[in-house]
Amino acid sequence: TGTFGPMCSSGVFLNFGHSRPRIKMSKVWLNGVEAYAGIAAVDAYLGAAQLPENDPENKVYPGR
Repeated sequence: TGTFGPMCSSGVFLNFGHSRPRIKMSKVWLNGVEAYAGIAAVDAYLGAAQLPENDPENKVYPGR
């Protein structure tokens, strides 16, 4: 069985490289979409199905 859409575990690992002075990223947003930054000092994981917090499409929950 195959799928052509993004699944909940699909995503990308990003490495931003160290700056001078060295930093540790604790919170990361890319174009308003939050990425998980608890992996390493300058690494982040962006999930393919992650939505922005203030996305108007995410305001109405159809299950109500």
